[in-house]
Amino acid sequence: MKIAERHNLKLVKELYSDNDFQLNLLEDDNLKLFLSCSSYKPQGTVYFETTVRLLCEFIIEKITLQDLFDNSPSLFVEIVGEFKRAIYSRNDTDIILTNGRKLAHQIIDKELIKISA
Repeated sequence: MKIAERHNLKLVKELYSDNDFQLNLLEDDNLKLFLSCSSYKPQGTVYFETTVRLLCEFIIEKITLQDLFDNSPSLFVEIVGEFKRAIYSRNDTDIILTNGRKLAHQIIDKELIKISA
């Protein structure tokens, strides 16, 4: 099982960023997909693994950002705060994402994600 640690990840695409919230698509050396986004509780930036299926369900608005996170294959996630960096077990910690209850169109500009046949 892969822990999403930010030092092992490369940015694929910045999906959204402002002063209060950021959402990035990342990949590791094995081309596994990860997301980083702002978390409300614990406060910071959370890094977690995702799958193509989950990412597509989010993009076509079948699930919210929080649902995407809650169904992540990552049991352990890294959260980087202003003064602290820690690995959390999703089984032991309620992690609430900033904008977690929103659908993709409420967060991401549709022009950033192009789906081609």
